[in-house]
Amino acid sequence: MTRSFSLRSLLLGPLLLQMVLMMLVIGLVQFQGERQELTRLATRSQERTSLQVRDYLKRFLRTPQQVIALMGEAVANGQVDPSNRAATMRTLWMLRRTFPEAAYLNYGWINGDFIGLGQVDNDSDRPFLEVASATSIERLEVTRLDEAGRLAGLHRIKPFADFRRDGWYRTPLQAGRAVWTPIYNWVDAPEVMALGAGMPVRRQGRVVGVAGVDIFLANIGRYLRSLPLAESGVIYIVEADGRLVADSSGGLPFSIVNGRGVRLHAQESRDPLIRASAQALLQRQGSFRALNHPAQLTLPHQRSIALVRVDPFHDRQGLDWRIVVVIPEPEVYGVLLKETTRNALVTATAILLCGLLTLLVVQFVIRDLNRLMLSTEAFAEGDLTQPLPRGSIREISRLATSFNEITIRLRRSFATLRQRNREIGRLLNQQRALLSSQEEQLQQEVSQRQRLEQNLLQASAGKSVPALADPLTGLYSAVGLERRLRQGLRQDSRAGASVLVLALALAADRQEPLDAAPLQLLAAWLEQQAVEHQGLAAYRGSGRFTLLLRGLEQDALAELLRPLAESLAPLRLWSGHAWAAVADLDGTGVLALLEQAELALELALARDRLS
Repeated sequence: MTRSFSLRSLLLGPLLLQMVLMMLVIGLVQFQGERQELTRLATRSQERTSLQVRDYLKRFLRTPQQVIALMGEAVANGQVDPSNRAATMRTLWMLRRTFPEAAYLNYGWINGDFIGLGQVDNDSDRPFLEVASATSIERLEVTRLDEAGRLAGLHRIKPFADFRRDGWYRTPLQAGRAVWTPIYNWVDAPEVMALGAGMPVRRQGRVVGVAGVDIFLANIGRYLRSLPLAESGVIYIVEADGRLVADSSGGLPFSIVNGRGVRLHAQESRDPLIRASAQALLQRQGSFRALNHPAQLTLPHQRSIALVRVDPFHDRQGLDWRIVVVIPEPEVYGVLLKETTRNALVTATAILLCGLLTLLVVQFVIRDLNRLMLSTEAFAEGDLTQPLPRGSIREISRLATSFNEITIRLRRSFATLRQRNREIGRLLNQQRALLSSQEEQLQQEVSQRQRLEQNLLQASAGKSVPALADPLTGLYSAVGLERRLRQGLRQDSRAGASVLVLALALAADRQEPLDAAPLQLLAAWLEQQAVEHQGLAAYRGSGRFTLLLRGLEQDALAELLRPLAESLAPLRLWSGHAWAAVADLDGTGVLALLEQAELALELALARDRLS
């Protein structure tokens, strides 16, 4: 027995299901698209922020190296003398005014005297002068300076010790050159964490002390906090061993224990996001030292995930840092989740209202259909006298009118049907004739096109095509070389860092034709060089050759041609060349180099004739 359903359920159920599925699919597609777009935007923001930090560090860390070089020159040329404290102070003051990024400048003389000038805390950039003598090394006199760099009175006296045992002094002496000293906290001000640039200073070839420049890492932290991404995520810099250099959290990257600064590892940070991301990185990579290349990672964070960008930072003086940019998933998708929740509520309300409206419409339609159904049942039983009632729905009313006219049209239908059958047969015959005529026309058109194609093939077969290879040497001809460069120029130019085009002429001063032997010898040498340097070789006739090499510098050209010229003696060999870096070439750049090399060859021949 076939199971039947009511019209109400068949109309209402699929409509509501269709609306729900449509809303769900649209919402899911929109959600996934917006999520992917937000992920791309967050990733680009991380890359842009990391690049900004890298550029800032390059500028920020370039200044100390410049300043210590100037401090060393001042000692070497006698402008600064260990015994002349006033001249030393003036030099330091001028350097401090010229390079405000250098927070603190100092000389530590080999006899135990010390003089420093600059910022002495993280908050104020007001410069002070600090002096200690070898005879009283345990005292550091701190003197205020006015706006012109003149002494403005003793500020205070701080405890001091023999600096010659400290890393900022010993490390440059051991290296014998300008280096970065390890990051350290000042002994007399442990809240100051600094990175020092140090260099031995010499006078008349003898080391007389160490010039040092300290930069305060708190300044790097202030810059990181100023970046827009620091509002939604966190940015921090760590050394390869995992110890914090600076971060955007606003906290100190170290602890003060018993009056001394103790640096923190990233996984020990007070900021939960820094701590969690560092722990996740260490669990995945094992150490920060293993992150030697830029990496975009997705790491677990609390009950969600975090987007993490890691970029290494190195310099010539030995810095090995990692720039880490972290954005939690709630910060990326928070707005999207709120918008999705709001859209879901709106969608549910719309579906409910549409369901109620659909139910009213279906109920109205079923009422008229029920009346029509009762009348059609009587019509099926043979009662052709009972008219069908007209409903309030236009389509149902028209259906009732049609049923009322059925009884009248039944008698006429058979006669009409026979007449229409005859008409249909006639129309079919006409259609067959028309199709036969069209098929014949199509066959004629196909025959004409085949004859036209044969004529075109016969015409093109008679044309001459320039040879792409020279039959004597086996190298490219001039036409073949130009076509080869135009078809494969971009792919070829990636193989080396430069392109060198060499134009050669063999025995250009001879009147009689050249023998094949020297031409083939020179062609074999050119083919060998083209293979070794991933280039191209061509013979243009009349003893003229062209060689294109990649990755070969101009300085090596003379050494390359010398044994070739000796092997061709007594025949003379002239050359002209043109060179360019790959980055300077566009799509027709190599063809322009060919013309430059030919011009250089002609100039060489002209100079030889004049001489």
